[in-house]
Amino acid sequence: MANDAQGWNDGRPTGAAAGTSSAMGRVGVVLVAVVALLGGCTQFGPAEKELLIQANQQYAQGDVSGATGRLNRLIKDYGQAGEIGEAYYLRGLCRVRAGQAEAARSDFEEALSKSRRDDLTARAQASLGTLAYERGQWTEAADRFAKAIPGLPNQPPKDEVLFSAAMANQRAGSWRQGKAYLAELLRNFHDRPIAAEARRLASWRHECYAIQLAAYQSSDNAQEAVKSWRRKGLDPDLENVPRGGAAIWIIKVGRYRTYAEASNALAAMRRLEPKAIIVP
Repeated sequence: MANDAQGWNDGRPTGAAAGTSSAMGRVGVVLVAVVALLGGCTQFGPAEKELLIQANQQYAQGDVSGATGRLNRLIKDYGQAGEIGEAYYLRGLCRVRAGQAEAARSDFEEALSKSRRDDLTARAQASLGTLAYERGQWTEAADRFAKAIPGLPNQPPKDEVLFSAAMANQRAGSWRQGKAYLAELLRNFHDRPIAAEARRLASWRHECYAIQLAAYQSSDNAQEAVKSWRRKGLDPDLENVPRGGAAIWIIKVGRYRTYAEASNALAAMRRLEPKAIIVP
């Protein structure tokens, strides 16, 4: 009997990876407390610093409207202050939570242009990469992540950024760079939750996507299914792959270097097999 495969399907993971379903949901992982960014030479007075700290606390507590109101005032009155990039960055995060992706992107761009700190620059690039990923602009996302990763400290949430960078590169067709990011993730963050999904992707032996028609635990059942598909005019491959701590047999067709190519092929294949998905 066929088992529904666990893996990425149309940009949404199933099974163990379900906790990382939306790139928009990952924008917040690059948040660092704004007070931690404030340091060195500053043009903000005590009242302005307190306003930024309060906005950061409201954001952390889920009061996006209150935080945005404070940040609007700060940006309007102190737009030329040296640390105003932190206010733009935090307002961008608020706008992500409010579902205002385009406004958030504008704020992250402003944060990037006004940043005087390497850590803020890296986080703004990572957030812009995440928004590009959500739009399906894989090449832009990959470029943003490449600029962000060297400036991020070697601690979480860098693991999430590395994973997103690997996915973006694979989807853009840069499979070797994607595998390099997965290797870095597994080398430095092997005990993090995202490592399990990274190991699954790293175990994929091909530099291309395929379309999975079905998955079986039994080799005999899988081989019988392959014969059935061949009678229908297809010539699928049978491969043993790790899934969920075990190994299963998948029946797959096609070799697609980019995710766009695989997506186009999937639409036609689902007329033959409605449960077909893109792998890895």
